[in-house]
Amino acid sequence: VYQGLGNGWISQEMTPEELLDRLTVVGEAIAPGHYQPGHYVADTRDDTGERIWVPIPEGTLGATGRKARETFLRSNVYFIDYDNESDKGENLSWDAAKEEPLFNRSALFAYTTPSHQTVGKGDRFRVVFRLAETITDVDAYINHHRGMCEGLIPAEGGFDRSMGPAQCVFGNPGALVHVYNLENTLEVQQPSPRSVGQGIHHHGPEDLERLRNTLDLISSDCDHHTWKQVASCVRNLTSANEEEGLDLWLWWCGKDG
Repeated sequence: VYQGLGNGWISQEMTPEELLDRLTVVGEAIAPGHYQPGHYVADTRDDTGERIWVPIPEGTLGATGRKARETFLRSNVYFIDYDNESDKGENLSWDAAKEEPLFNRSALFAYTTPSHQTVGKGDRFRVVFRLAETITDVDAYINHHRGMCEGLIPAEGGFDRSMGPAQCVFGNPGALVHVYNLENTLEVQQPSPRSVGQGIHHHGPEDLERLRNTLDLISSDCDHHTWKQVASCVRNLTSANEEEGLDLWLWWCGKDG
């Protein structure tokens, strides 16, 4: 449950009914992954200049987590996000999503996001799944999730974005809601060979440096459409480590004034 951006997340186990309520009635922001709780040591940095972060036991009263690759613990929830633009043709519509066979077999529910059918926008919604087993490896989570989403893409395009375990998923009080079956689960299968090792996230410092070098070629003094495209790319490519993605995004936003 959201308490901050990269830090300050509270790990909570929820039933499907509670998850539905948190997202569509309360409107809280949620990240799919559970992360190791801990805290930063005040005014202390390591030899590289990074703040020192100390883990503490799960279940500690008031403990909050830090969303990063190395602190990922587990997840058994998937979200997929559909963002249709009214002037660019439609992907899967809200009404079609209610009839989609995979969703009816395996999804818990779908809900519309705040920009659904607003000016210039088409159908915008998320579909929520509970996994039949818990995944404890961040690469396995992202690769399987991406493979599942690839299977939903028809020739003309289908889902808008797969979402990593660190991504912030905002709720929408008063959303339109379609419940498939709150007893449904999605079987976790091995990802296809073409998706293994081709995750949409970046793994380490060298990958992030390559991403930074690419962003350096793009002016942040740009039109709103380009700004949105860059934001989406950075979010997806750093989905396993929101802290580093946020730092990179803020650097790019300020680099050209």
